[in-house]
Amino acid sequence: MKKKKILVILTIILSFSYTMLNAGQTLVGEWNMNGSILSKTVNVGATTSWPNGGFVSETRNVIENPVGDLVFGGPKQGQGSASYPTQSDDGAGASGLAGDKCLIYIGTQHDCSFVPRVLNQISQAFRVEFDFKINDPPSNWGANGTTDIVDGGYNRFSIRLITDANAARIKAQAYCWKADGTSSVTTSTGYTVDCVNWNHLECWLESGIFYLKLNSEVAFSIPLAGTLNPPANPDVTYSGLTIGARWDGANRWTRANIDNVKLYSLDPSCGDWGYLNTDFNTDCVVDFKDIALFAEQWLTCTNPTGEGCINAL
Repeated sequence: MKKKKILVILTIILSFSYTMLNAGQTLVGEWNMNGSILSKTVNVGATTSWPNGGFVSETRNVIENPVGDLVFGGPKQGQGSASYPTQSDDGAGASGLAGDKCLIYIGTQHDCSFVPRVLNQISQAFRVEFDFKINDPPSNWGANGTTDIVDGGYNRFSIRLITDANAARIKAQAYCWKADGTSSVTTSTGYTVDCVNWNHLECWLESGIFYLKLNSEVAFSIPLAGTLNPPANPDVTYSGLTIGARWDGANRWTRANIDNVKLYSLDPSCGDWGYLNTDFNTDCVVDFKDIALFAEQWLTCTNPTGEGCINAL
């Protein structure tokens, strides 16, 4: 009888063998900075009770986008600028090809931009990637100088650039807030940002792990042990993607050219919703390691239903 039960369990495990249980991703939007700059009436956050005080209308420069216009200036009332950020000439974008443009953010001008409401499409997990090029040497930032380059909203996620103690090198650092909205985790790259050429940065939350990857380096990661802090009501609270500054557009303005911003929503994945019954070691892969763990505990556990013992069936 025991042999039969073991064979049944092994059959179940093998039916899922070598199955990776990763999240699927959906492109929410892409902003390549190549469009024409237009003047439009847009909704920006009222300064009263920010970020939860509702919205007022202002005339701003924008680059139109079917997902959400890229609005120049900060997301709050009175943070617009007719001059900043500026759009580069053709061929100055990350690809270097004719017609490719980028946006130039000069931190000393307190300039930034944002895409309204787009973060309300991100529920439990996300991925954001973009190209950037430092346009002001780190020596001008000062020691341990910090700028926000892409920000996912109040207590959601934030990506920063930070100089070292000698103001000679720059690293990337990312924060992600858990679903409770009060605690966060942080991960950083080394001080390896290229201060002359274009860089590519990726940041994502998947299967309860928060990742940050610069160029072709190995991704840095840290467990989040949960899902992303959920979005607030977009009709009341600012839920935009801020580029070039902190989420409120009022501090830590970046000093970089930025191009090809892409935002993805990741489906809840293994670790977010739990684990398959046959994923005994909870690594989001069902393989022969699970068979080995089951066999080991089957031989050593005198009471298979007891604490610390696998009870697959």
